[in-house]
Amino acid sequence: MCDDGRVSHFMTPGGHRRIPRTDIEAFRRRGKVPEPKNGQPAPSSPSSPTAQYLKEDTQELKAKLERMKAQRALEQFAEEERQRAAEKEASARRARRESEAEQTRRDLAREEREEQREEQARRQIWQEEMLEHSLGWAPPELAARFADEIQEAVEQELEALDPASPQSLVDRRISGAVNRALEPHMRAQQRRQNIERAAVEASRPFSLPELTGETQVYAQEQALRALLELPETVVSYQQMLAVARAAVQRVCREEREREQGRQELQRVWQEQERWERAQQEQERARLLAVALAEQAQQKQERDVEYFLASYLMPSLKQIEQSGEIEFERGEIDEIAPKISAAIKPQILEDSSTSWHNARQRVGEFVKRWIDDYVEEPV
Repeated sequence: MCDDGRVSHFMTPGGHRRIPRTDIEAFRRRGKVPEPKNGQPAPSSPSSPTAQYLKEDTQELKAKLERMKAQRALEQFAEEERQRAAEKEASARRARRESEAEQTRRDLAREEREEQREEQARRQIWQEEMLEHSLGWAPPELAARFADEIQEAVEQELEALDPASPQSLVDRRISGAVNRALEPHMRAQQRRQNIERAAVEASRPFSLPELTGETQVYAQEQALRALLELPETVVSYQQMLAVARAAVQRVCREEREREQGRQELQRVWQEQERWERAQQEQERARLLAVALAEQAQQKQERDVEYFLASYLMPSLKQIEQSGEIEFERGEIDEIAPKISAAIKPQILEDSSTSWHNARQRVGEFVKRWIDDYVEEPV
């Protein structure tokens, strides 16, 4: 009837039909069954009472079955509700347990953090005490200068130790850390000392005569420069001394070369001075010779003038007295200057004329000029 649409119904969540009571009452009033809702006619009432009773019994059994199914559906629904309530309760209990566990974890974490803070505070105090104690392992002049390096090295060592560690172990580790922190400075200081010592030792003038005064200072500076250019890995004093000696040897070689150059230059200068002195001497000799020649020429000219002034007129008068030639009145005075001017160069060129024969030579030159003068056509 539900499938035919004669009885209205609806389905429960469990899959059972629910029928309104009015339809059931109409069915029990025999024959008052609703018409099919799809327009089909309702079946006719049974003609036999037995069949009718059987049909009613069947309908009742079906209704009972439906009620049982509905009851089971209700029970199942109630069971599902109980299960959901139980699951909800269980979920709530789990949430409470998880909340309690989370609170417990938070409490434990808080307690652990508190303990860690306390432990860190105790460790911080212990580290500060050990850091203050570590400065006593370094020399006073280095403790303040390298305080940061010492603190960093000691902190690294203290990280691996515990405040409960034996003090002897702590002191040993701190001492090692301080030595490592100061090791670069000590190594650099030792290297500087070795450099200065090697430079001084290599520039001693005992075996090198070139190292005197400023040369020794320059050699020591060059040795220091060569040593400072060495890599940091060179720390051996013998190696530094060898390098310093090589630098000093170079300075000595350069000094010898400079000395040789100075000597060669001095020799050239001396040769130049000698040559210049010789040139000057030659020039002075030439000038002296010229001066002497001029003086001799002047003296000779003076002598010739004296000779002419002393012996020219007597020679003319002697020629006139000898009758070789007759001069008119005043003619001697007229020709005397001509004769003097004519024979003067000849007497100057005549090297045989001297004070001893000057009178004779002037007479000869005058007589020769007179002869030439007389032979000239009138």
